[in-house]
Amino acid sequence: MFGRVPGWFGLFLIVLLPCSVFSQSGPANLNAELLLDGEVLLSWDPAPPQILDSFDGSLVNYDLLPSNTWYTEGGYLKGLVSNGWKSACYGGEVVENFTVATTIQNVSGTSSRGLLIRGDGPRDNDYNGYCFYVSLSSQSFAFYSYEDGYYDLLLGWTPSDLINLGPGEENSLAVTANGSNFLLYVNNNYVGTVNDNSYNQGYIGLVSSGSNEVWYDELVCYYDPPMNNDDLIEYRVFRDGFQIGTTLDSTYTDTLPAPGEYTYSVNAVFEPGGITPLSNEASVDWQLVTLDLLPENTTIPATGGSLHFSAHLVNTVNQSWPTVRFWTSVTPPGGQPIGPLTSRYINIQPYMDLYVTNMHQPVPSTIPAGDYLLSANLGYYPVSLVSDTFEFTKLEDDSVAHGGSNIFVNGDGSDLLSTSEVDLSSWPNPCNGLSTVSLTLPETARVTVEVVNVTGRRVALLAEGTLSAGLHEFVFDGSTLATGVYFVRMVSDQHVPQVQKMMLLK
Repeated sequence: MFGRVPGWFGLFLIVLLPCSVFSQSGPANLNAELLLDGEVLLSWDPAPPQILDSFDGSLVNYDLLPSNTWYTEGGYLKGLVSNGWKSACYGGEVVENFTVATTIQNVSGTSSRGLLIRGDGPRDNDYNGYCFYVSLSSQSFAFYSYEDGYYDLLLGWTPSDLINLGPGEENSLAVTANGSNFLLYVNNNYVGTVNDNSYNQGYIGLVSSGSNEVWYDELVCYYDPPMNNDDLIEYRVFRDGFQIGTTLDSTYTDTLPAPGEYTYSVNAVFEPGGITPLSNEASVDWQLVTLDLLPENTTIPATGGSLHFSAHLVNTVNQSWPTVRFWTSVTPPGGQPIGPLTSRYINIQPYMDLYVTNMHQPVPSTIPAGDYLLSANLGYYPVSLVSDTFEFTKLEDDSVAHGGSNIFVNGDGSDLLSTSEVDLSSWPNPCNGLSTVSLTLPETARVTVEVVNVTGRRVALLAEGTLSAGLHEFVFDGSTLATGVYFVRMVSDQHVPQVQKMMLLK
């Protein structure tokens, strides 16, 4: 910020005050609906502009100083060449948040002209408020703050080829004032943001230096109630703060680049160059596969019982994942997860919408009272790709003896299979083509050992059949596969499946 210097240097002001209904508004009620394959359908209510003054007739209720400096003709407010401060004030109330816009036609002169924002009235050298200028002599723009005629340069003179030069050329300017933020636009293009809290309300108007003759087209502001849509240029759609497209309709379909959370907003561009404030924000969270638990009960008596729940599984893309494992675990108060408990394999088909119903989790009477967490996971154990949880409470009863440990069984009533007795590893890891996979079994078992990619598709079968207790080694040849992440997976009816992550580098 520059130091203050005297601020009167041959400018004249036209201060125009809108009526009391003037308030910030843009496209409203933005809604974002997530569709299949990562498409998002946006819809909103339009918010067309309100013209404050079209300058088609005389300046009724304007105080012109001096009166022979300004006149209206052909839909323009025309300012004659003259030095010193000039102003035309229209009576009304001060305003706070808004968007104001105008189009200025160059007639003669090249010095500053622009918009007055939150001013304190038709003052001369003791003006208080803001001004947004463009200069034809330097083809640049700037934003000033004034206090008692002294100025601070909040945004220094910035060169821009967006500014049109020469007699008869037009430049559209717009400012959105929202709290301490001021968004600046030149010829429908966003050029910068200024933050300052010196003035939170005031008048709006037009400003130009005394050595110019300029003609001002309609002075436009945006507020309720909505008017007609005849002057709409386009709606601009923003994703996570960046413009991604335009449309003339009040709907827009976006294709997301990848799974994740995204936030949208929309504004509108109108003739003669005004840009509305942004709409409300609307968000989506795109996951390739979603998993939602639907509990039927969440309270277990002290004597024990069962949790009953369902799971809703949705695949949002045209892709399949074979033999993905669904499993649950329970986390006791202040403890670590116990599981897997309920377990089954699911073949995920394209666009599948599946409800897994009638699941139950026994809760014995011997576990301590307290709040527990049941978790459901979908993936390649122990790697979870998507999960969901819900809390349940085991009630206290002094008449029930607790064993002092958390002993859960799976949903079929059988004991939980141990994972410590099976060892699966690969070496070297990462590898550049060949890797040795080692599997140690505590007893003879029928197993399948395979390598899958990140989508779950099998890329290599290393073993399938009955293997004796002890160490077994298999050679994995990945020389024909692409660089990336793979998983070595062992599946057995007698043991908890094992997964080993493997990195293939070439």
